[in-house]
Amino acid sequence: MNRRGQCKNNLKQLGLAMHNYHDAWKCYPPGLVDDDGNPSDGQYTGFVLLLPFVEETALYNAYNLKVGSQSGTDDALTPRSGWMHPTNSTVVSKQLSQFYCPSNRSEGVVALGRSGWVAGATDYAMASGAAPLLCSDRVSNENVAKLRGYFGINASVRVSDVKDGTSQTVAMGEVSGGETWLGTTNMAGASVKPADALGARPSDPTLWFVDQGWAVARIDGRTPHWPRGSVLFAAYQHLGADNNLDSGPDKLAARMNTQPLVVSAVGQRPGDAPCGSRDDRLSPVRSAHEGGAQFLFGDGTVRFISENVDQRVYAAIFTIAGGEVVDEDDF
Repeated sequence: MNRRGQCKNNLKQLGLAMHNYHDAWKCYPPGLVDDDGNPSDGQYTGFVLLLPFVEETALYNAYNLKVGSQSGTDDALTPRSGWMHPTNSTVVSKQLSQFYCPSNRSEGVVALGRSGWVAGATDYAMASGAAPLLCSDRVSNENVAKLRGYFGINASVRVSDVKDGTSQTVAMGEVSGGETWLGTTNMAGASVKPADALGARPSDPTLWFVDQGWAVARIDGRTPHWPRGSVLFAAYQHLGADNNLDSGPDKLAARMNTQPLVVSAVGQRPGDAPCGSRDDRLSPVRSAHEGGAQFLFGDGTVRFISENVDQRVYAAIFTIAGGEVVDEDDF
């Protein structure tokens, strides 16, 4: 099997795992489990919950799901939440072959802070919907509800919730980082920013670290030494304060396969994000496959989608109940 075929098979196996999880628990796993409503630091990821369904039961049993939030600071790496508690450090650092696209790499870790901590990397992520609003599960907003995807913070989506059809809704996809540690140590490095990188906020042209770890339940844009990647990704990176696909001067489409130095811009101004957080930062789709990327759909199929797909169609296939009418020939 060639490398692209193996990547496709990896996504198929993750699809089988999420459906077996649904059979066992009557819902899909949340993308990230959090106990305080702040997406900057959660307890564990949906990939941790899928471990028993990818033949990693022993690793799952070694993870302490009951370690809650604790006080501490990032710089000191005092344990603050389950995934970064010393009890779980061995599990978090585990490199699992099924999380690597062989066209991109066969191994790799993400550096965690200044202490030498590392996490096993992932080239795959869970689709959170058409908008990177991680607090959307907690906000009563019609537009946000229509933009939600298979996975979110503390979400519990059932197959019956996928009104748009499982064969037309993205569940997972590629977020290949390509390196162990992306970005630059020069935190004022605007002059070396790639020309085609979408960048972060205009007032702060700092390059961002965007690689991600499969067990890192953290989405943070404030502390320079933390990775900016996430196990969640969205079709759009920034929609502005109205959270609407059709309007808003801050709408920012997430193009596939840009330079891997892109984060969500949601929350750059007070009130932009529903929870008023500056931490709504997700990974865009990146792959090592020329011309597009591979996506797992809710029915278990894996399809290659061109990076030139119409942005409206691209957004539509990320929502589970958006009510859009999309023909499969469109993507």
